[in-house]
Amino acid sequence: MSKHGKDPGGFRQRHKLILIILGTLVLGFVSGRVATRSGHDHEGTAGTEAPQGVQVWTCSMHPQIQMPRPGLCPICHMDLIPLTVAGTGGLRELVVSEEAARLMDIEVSPVQRKFVTAQVRMVGRIDYDETNLAYISAWIPGRLDRLFVDFTGTTVERGEEMVLLYSPELISAQEEFLQALATARNARGSNAQTMRRFTEGTEFAARERLRLLGLTEAQVAEVERTGEVQDHTAIHAPTGGIVIEKAAVEGMYVETGTRIYTIADLSRVWAILEAYESDVDRLRLGQPVRFTSVSYPGETFGGEISFIDPLLDQRTRTVRIRVNVENPDGRLKPGMFVGAIADSQIGAGGRLVNADTTAEAQRPLIIPASAPLITGTRAVVYVKLPGTESPTFEGREVLLGPRAGGYYLVRSGLQEGELVVTRGTFKIDSAIQISARPSMMTPDLGAAAPVGDHGHADDHPMPETETPIPDTVELPPVAAYQIRSVMAAAVAVRQAYAERDEARTRAALRQLGEQLEMVDEGILAADAHRIWFEYRMRLRNDSIEGSEAQEPHDLERAVQSLDRNINTMAARFGVRGEPDRNGQVAPPDAFRKHLGALYDAYIAMQTALAADQPEKSRTAAENIRKSLAEVNAESLPAEAKQAWTNAAKKMDEALGKVDSRTDMRQLREHFHPVSNAMIEVARRFGPGGDRPLYVAYCPMAFENTGASWIQASSEIRNPYFGAVMLRCGEIKEVIGPGQGQDEGHGRHD
Repeated sequence: MSKHGKDPGGFRQRHKLILIILGTLVLGFVSGRVATRSGHDHEGTAGTEAPQGVQVWTCSMHPQIQMPRPGLCPICHMDLIPLTVAGTGGLRELVVSEEAARLMDIEVSPVQRKFVTAQVRMVGRIDYDETNLAYISAWIPGRLDRLFVDFTGTTVERGEEMVLLYSPELISAQEEFLQALATARNARGSNAQTMRRFTEGTEFAARERLRLLGLTEAQVAEVERTGEVQDHTAIHAPTGGIVIEKAAVEGMYVETGTRIYTIADLSRVWAILEAYESDVDRLRLGQPVRFTSVSYPGETFGGEISFIDPLLDQRTRTVRIRVNVENPDGRLKPGMFVGAIADSQIGAGGRLVNADTTAEAQRPLIIPASAPLITGTRAVVYVKLPGTESPTFEGREVLLGPRAGGYYLVRSGLQEGELVVTRGTFKIDSAIQISARPSMMTPDLGAAAPVGDHGHADDHPMPETETPIPDTVELPPVAAYQIRSVMAAAVAVRQAYAERDEARTRAALRQLGEQLEMVDEGILAADAHRIWFEYRMRLRNDSIEGSEAQEPHDLERAVQSLDRNINTMAARFGVRGEPDRNGQVAPPDAFRKHLGALYDAYIAMQTALAADQPEKSRTAAENIRKSLAEVNAESLPAEAKQAWTNAAKKMDEALGKVDSRTDMRQLREHFHPVSNAMIEVARRFGPGGDRPLYVAYCPMAFENTGASWIQASSEIRNPYFGAVMLRCGEIKEVIGPGQGQDEGHGRHD
């Protein structure tokens, strides 16, 4: 003990113990902060397995370091240790306690795949079956001396006398018929066959004329039997039914073809219905329809669709539907108003399917109609995340299809088996909105401004705002390059739409959707991941809605939404819409071709060094020198030509020292200046093709002085250490076609 009563050694031991405890507490705090949830698929598309957890690697001495893969700490170079977390959460995530969830009275239902029945409601009236109408008209001119049916509505039977007609023309025809009969009888006793055939033909013609003038076979036979001319002829009902029209009166002179009566057979009628144009695709011929009439409360009648009008009524925007209805008792009367319902079984894509369809692919993805909060063509749905310690709900912006009964069809944003909130949705949305994050009422709030991390409530449903996300979130170079590719796809959409090429615009929107899937979100830190999850969701909806748009205004809406979302996303990530060329020269095609061969030879040497293969490394070094000799830079501008000459000279000098006796250590030493020169070439002239190049850096190479290199993928393969520390390093830069330097904090692998 010192003279002052203090123990320096003991103090140092206590101080060291305190530091260890504090370090442990910090590590625990970080672990608690990032471990938020598990077992959730952010993709939201059918058929994708949700990850059970994201593995994060940290340093026991520097807990602020969090990497998606094992490796070495960039500060102290110790091995990273696993820290299991479950994800990063989205901007629309809300965590509440069990008690708060009970107070909010939340109910959930699973997302399902099944056929659903949609009811197409129509209105209309009962009308005559036009195929069962009969007309009584004058077959010959004359005078109506007697009408046996005096008023409409009278029921008549088939063959019943309807009209007594006086016609001089008919009298003349009967006399000709009687004369023909007499002549034919006299000719039968003659030996002249020609005379007999002539008289028989005359008889047949006279008989046929009477039939054509409207006389029945019985009436003709009566004239033949009696031999007397009848001055009146009776017209009989051709069918039974109801007289619905009386167009003549007794004593009226009529001409040939004058309509006298109209008879309708009401044993079968038509129901003429009006269907909205949006419902026509849910109707088909032969489909059963049921309907009711105020004339018969509580009774339901039925029939089948027999005709769908090919023309649309421009005034009412409806299509006429005709239904055949059996009416044996005549209760349904023409002119009755009816309300009809057709049950349509809906399959994937909102298409009508047959009732016996069993194909699983035809089953649509559906949610209860109470789940979505509708916002125009989009909707917000809240999903209960599985496997969380406390009830956790995540908002999704989804694309809905048509409504089918008590369900909505889902086009994008959900997958089968997820639990959607069907009761308490507005309470969750209000809590999200209060915390200044994207919600149904304020979709852009929080996505384009500082927002809270995620809400949390212990004893009440009110969320608390945690550490805000900065206005601009920095991205790793690889992610920045990938998101630039998304932005380039959006530019292609805008250009195609500006040229009014709808087909090319839809194709560009589909390409945008494919580009979204190529972004490696596993390399994003928590804040960046939350923002990316929000905008990926929105951009995917823009892609699907636009690529499937059938009308020009739908396509325009999707493109406008895409413009808003891509611009605000670029602002949040601080990524420029156009690539920064940083002095890149667009080389001639011949130079680019030779440059591509040079990169291939260089990548081969980098790969061989990382695999500890000296022979292949020496061969690759020789190929680099050969490729250098084949490059013709005469077509380059003077400044670019000088830059190329300087870089090529450095590479040639370093590779000239490689021979069959060069060992791995020397190969790596010679590779270092070659890499520096190649990086300069890539920055100035581009990657020489459509593939990007990844510039990596290892701080421990060459006695901790550090060294860079180029590789063809984002997965670190260190050529300076090989198998000893293959994953040591980080991506510092991505050089893409027409794209310049992009410095940033890369990821460690």
